[in-house]
Amino acid sequence: MISIFYCHQISDIELKKRLPQKSESATITFPFHYDNGKKIIIGDDVSIKENCVFLDGPSDKGSITIGANTLIGPYVQIYTPYHPFKSPTERFDKHSPVTVGANCKIGRESILCPGAEVGNGCVIAAGSVVVENHPIPENCLAGGTPCKVIKQLEEGEDVDSYINTPKGLLTPKPSHHNCYTRTNLEPPFHFDYGSKIDFGEGVYINGNCTFFDSPDDGSDDGWISIGNYTRIGPSVQIYTSEDSLNPTLKNLVKDHQPGYQSVKIGNNCWIGGGAIIFPGVKIGDCTTIGAGSVVTNDILADCIAAGNPCCVIKNSPY
Repeated sequence: MISIFYCHQISDIELKKRLPQKSESATITFPFHYDNGKKIIIGDDVSIKENCVFLDGPSDKGSITIGANTLIGPYVQIYTPYHPFKSPTERFDKHSPVTVGANCKIGRESILCPGAEVGNGCVIAAGSVVVENHPIPENCLAGGTPCKVIKQLEEGEDVDSYINTPKGLLTPKPSHHNCYTRTNLEPPFHFDYGSKIDFGEGVYINGNCTFFDSPDDGSDDGWISIGNYTRIGPSVQIYTSEDSLNPTLKNLVKDHQPGYQSVKIGNNCWIGGGAIIFPGVKIGDCTTIGAGSVVTNDILADCIAAGNPCCVIKNSPY
């Protein structure tokens, strides 16, 4: 079972203990989320912005290497663990290293999947998903889901517009949620009301997730239901509210309230990091949603789905 450490501001001595392969000249803006820490290799003058998630492993197969002078934007997620499509107990047994070269810029909210490789001097556009077996060659601008080369970079070219997409930070409101025993929820967790969030037994929810349910008005709308033994990756967003496209209603009516549709995720699912699930979506049992997917329609049981918008790729082999 992965257990993320959630670091607020700590001393340089304590940080050195937790991340022994971090260069002294590298800087990390807190909070910073990591797993093991011993296999995170951070080069000279690297800058890592706030709310990043680095999931390294216990061996060299789970290493994360960041080259010198590289900038990592806010909310970037780097994963080394695989999640085989077998029983939930076997989902954290395999890792593949991630390598980011020197003098790179990784745009905010990008996701680097296990086995991802980014060459020296690359710029990865904000919100991209870099996958295994699709290495990004040196000195390229790349982006998209999955991440692909857009063009070769010219020396001195301005790339800030690609890596600095603005986005506000969501904050929680005090409330409660309905959790069975053996549910594991990693902080920070952002939610709206909390009274219509229902977790099954053995659910695992990683750090920085956002669940927007509806007020407890006695209706059956606006629920977020997570089935037994489902795993939710870091920075997953689930929304139930639907606002009007009419600007008069949206901006000028003081007491206007959005509509709500419930979201239901089945048993034994895996929702990859950074996925976004829209109002009204239902995901069947034993389904895997790829990292960074945007789920706008129902997904059947026993399948693998990914993309923006999220579509079924194939049936699960198990």
